[in-house]
Amino acid sequence: MSNRVRIDAKHCVKPIAMGVVVAVVSSIVLLILFSVFMLIQNLPRNSGYFLSFIIISLSTLFGGFACARLARQNGLIMGSVVGALYILVVSLIGAAAGFALNLFGTFLIKALFSVGFGALGGILAMNIRRK
Repeated sequence: MSNRVRIDAKHCVKPIAMGVVVAVVSSIVLLILFSVFMLIQNLPRNSGYFLSFIIISLSTLFGGFACARLARQNGLIMGSVVGALYILVVSLIGAAAGFALNLFGTFLIKALFSVGFGALGGILAMNIRRK
């Protein structure tokens, strides 16, 4: 008997796509909320760097959670895939907007955060019981 994880591709596409959409939409909402917060509190501009990590972490956590809840299996793998696709989508949007992609600087750190928190969201989704 094999302990390998079996993943059926046709049942994974929809949950992963929904997870990425949840992550991108929550990212937009969090960006708006943190922007308003920064204006109200008069925070320094360099705090945006720290807030970007919080936004990436929370967004991929939500996306990984949503994906694993829909798929009902393989939370770690599904959440990690959502995190990887999220950072790819965000990087492509940033490149289209004219921002440079620094592969060895903050991009690598943000990619690790994205995949890690996506996986954490998937794990949480698998461990929280449905009523």
